[in-house]
Formats: sequence, C-alpha cells, structure tokens
Amino acid sequence: MKRRKVLAGILASMLVLSACSFSNTNEYDTEVVSDNEVSTESTSEERNDESTAEITQNEDEIVEIDTTKIIEDQSFDIQLNEWGDVRFVSCQPDKDTNPHADATFYLMDQNQVIYKMPSVYENDIRDNLFEGISFVAFKDINEDEKDEVIIGLLYITGAGPQGVIPRTEVRIFEDKGDSFEYSKDISKYINDSMPEDGTIHDVYDKIKMYNSTTKDSAYLSNDLIDSQISIIVKNRDVWKITYEDGLTTSAHTLYYITDYDHNGRLEITASETQGTGIFTHAEIYEVNSDFNGIELIDYNGDAPEFEYKKIKVFYNEADQTYMYIGTNHGKSGASWGGNIKCALYLENGVIHYDEIAVEEYQPKDDDSDELVFSYTDNFGNAITEEQFETAEDELYESYDQQEVSFGVIYNEYENVFQELPDDIMAQMLMKSYETFSGLISYDEFNEVEEKIRTS
Repeated sequence: MKRRKVLAGILASMLVLSACSFSNTNEYDTEVVSDNEVSTESTSEERNDESTAEITQNEDEIVEIDTTKIIEDQSFDIQLNEWGDVRFVSCQPDKDTNPHADATFYLMDQNQVIYKMPSVYENDIRDNLFEGISFVAFKDINEDEKDEVIIGLLYITGAGPQGVIPRTEVRIFEDKGDSFEYSKDISKYINDSMPEDGTIHDVYDKIKMYNSTTKDSAYLSNDLIDSQISIIVKNRDVWKITYEDGLTTSAHTLYYITDYDHNGRLEITASETQGTGIFTHAEIYEVNSDFNGIELIDYNGDAPEFEYKKIKVFYNEADQTYMYIGTNHGKSGASWGGNIKCALYLENGVIHYDEIAVEEYQPKDDDSDELVFSYTDNFGNAITEEQFETAEDELYESYDQQEVSFGVIYNEYENVFQELPDDIMAQMLMKSYETFSGLISYDEFNEVEEKIRTS
C-alpha cells in the first residue's frame, strides 16, 4: 500500500491531542465506536509490519490543521486496515472564515497528518450549517475485508419552522488501499430515508437493505436481466391494455417493472385508473420459472395506488417478505368516500393486500358541506387521525424500513408506449427496473424516459 506522509503546518507543541473547545456529548445522543467494535482480522504487529514496508513519503502534499478544532470525543485511536495504528481525527469547521464551512476528517500517525478524508462538497463548503457529529464508526459493510469509515454529521437548514432541528447526514468512505473514496450511492440511499435523529443502528439496518437490493441487482445485471426484459417485450400482447372500442391508449394507463419478492424474476404491472370512484385496475405478470414466458399472478379491479416517487417498504426478515405501502382511494358521490392504507406483498407466487388502517368521510348532515372523518385500524378499532397517518410504522415497527421508487411509464397519446418498437420499449423497461432497484433516481428516470421515447 502506498501511504502518503503529509506534514501538518503547525507547531509540534500544538499537536498534542488535548481536550478541545468543542463537544456535543451533552447536546446530542452521541454514538461512538469502542475498540471492540472495530473489525480487525490481523494483529497490530502484522498490520504495522505490512503498512510500514509499503509506506511512500510524499512531502509535496501538505495539510494544515488547527488542533484547537479537533472534536476530541469523535476522534479515536484505531487499527484501520493496512493503515495500521492511526488516530482518526474529526475537526469542526472554521465558521469565522465561512459560516457554511464543512467538518473535515484526517488520519494521523503520531504527530503527523498522513491523510485527509475526501471532501464531499467543493472546498468543504456546503449550503446547510454544520451543527455537530452524531457518530463515527468503522465497519466492513461490503465484505471486502476492509473497514469502511461511517460518519453521521448533524446539520440545520435554517429554513422554515423545522429548520433549526438538526438532521443527520451519513457519509461512508471506502478504503481503496492508498486512499479513501466517498461511497456516493450507498450514502445517498441511506440519507434518502434516514430519520432526523438517526443513529448508527439505523445506518446498519439500511446498509443491510441496500446490500440485499444491490446483490439482487448485481445478480440480475448480467444477461439474465436483459433476457427477462426481452421476454416481457415479446409478450406485449399479453400484458398491454386495450379497450373494446379498439383504442390502445389512455391518459390513465401506465406500466412499470418490479421484483417485489427479490426472487430474481421480474414483474410488469399494467394499471389504469378510471371513474369518479377512483378505481385502479391492475394486472401483474411475472416472468415464469423457466424464463421463457410470463404468467398472470394478480388481477385486481380495485388495486391500491402508490406515491411512485417515494414508496415505503417494510422488510420482514423472518419470512423474507417485502411490504409495499399504498393507499386505495374510493369515492361514492361527491362527498362520500375514504382511503384504505394497505401493504402489497408477493409471497410464493401470490400477490397479497393486507389492510392497515381506514379513513372514511361523509357530510356532517344532509345540507352541510362540512365533512366528518373517522378512522379505524386493521381490527376495526377507532383510532385518531395521527394514528392513521403512522399506522404502517406502528404495525410493522419490528421490520426493517426502506424506500423505493417505481419507474412509471405512461402510455401517452403520442409515441404510445405499448406500440413502440421492441428496442425502444426494452430500453424504457430497463430504466424502469433500474429505478425500482435504486440504480437511478425517480427524477433521473423521468428525464431519460422522455429522451428514449422520442429518440
């Protein structure tokens, strides 16, 4: 390993890691990593011998740090992979220079800085205000036998009534041997669904979900995913929606690719929403176990609707089921109706819809425009509006939670999707799958989908 030796441009007397002026221990529920939580597989002597033998000094690169900015309770003496015995140092930003300055992180060997962790924002300046560090951890999360550096930083946006509440931003750095690399994809994945007061335990749960998803994606990213998309395209006459008058399109017709149960066989959902009662008709087809055709696994004349950009998913590790949270909207006339929260999941080739909670509304009286709302849980017991809003979190409290997006393809009146050439359709369905699997974002999908459709 090439190890860079960087001289700190400060007096040696200042390099003693004494107590610093900043501490967030009393202000926040700070999590730190004790020595026995740092994953190691070789002895200290073995690691030091290997890293010392490979050290290459490069005194052209100089990093200056102000040791008065060291956050002492978030700096640790550790054995870090082939870097050997080092001190991981967290430093608060110099807000006098720039109020939007970001925290910085270093590796030190004795009284010398040997490495600065990569900047996530240009020149270590960001929009939000740094408030503190919630946790620092060192753990192998990708089975490469090297510990990643996991940092939880606290920021405030300053915007709106919630702007002064610190929010957690997670950064993960992967050891590449002679340097670290910011793992943007997994960091973004975690931050997209991280609670405001998230802890390192939330991070570990989301890493487990991320690895589960990306392993499936890696497995499917070879010829198997392409072949399944081809199978779906070749069977368009089976799944495409047509109408009795011969029309092949509607503004309410849409399609998307999923792998609900993560079994490696893709599904395509053909859906349309019609009528004043807001009835969603959905048919779900899955690639069969022989990978030579598709089969209908669900036909629902009143299926739930989803917020396609951000869908809550709860994972039950015990039976390995993924619960996708949707809402079945219904109306009976102008002022009567309700919403049923439910969980869709695929188990043993069968789609299930589990009711979570119900909201109903009706006029207060015959001559009134005022509506009266009532709420019940999945057992029919009366609950409050607040309990209805968080019913899925309560019901699936013991499950791992994540969020996914559906890459929804609308039929449209021009360049009708289900009538597109095979190659164009295949590209769009591939992007739909990549959205579901988290390889691209919902917004990225919408941008590229339009370009592909009109190419």
